[in-house]
Amino acid sequence: GDCPELGGWDLTKSCEMECVNSNTWFVELPFDASAGCAVGYKFVIFHGGSLESPVRECRVVRRRLVTPAGQAKWRDHWEA
Repeated sequence: GDCPELGGWDLTKSCEMECVNSNTWFVELPFDASAGCAVGYKFVIFHGGSLESPVRECRVVRRRLVTPAGQAKWRDHWEA
């Protein structure tokens, strides 16, 4: 994503999500620096934890508003 909490587009600083089931992934993280701001992000799949040839979502950047309290709950679908 484009904010510090999501790695600033640096894949080595991206947030790892937990697989709940075949189509549900979860991550909980505080948005301190970006509270009250719009943030942009995309999903990326790393194979075997490697940064080599990650699979990137093929769509425009998602844009969401983080509340001033720094909390948000979003539901998205992978777009290939």
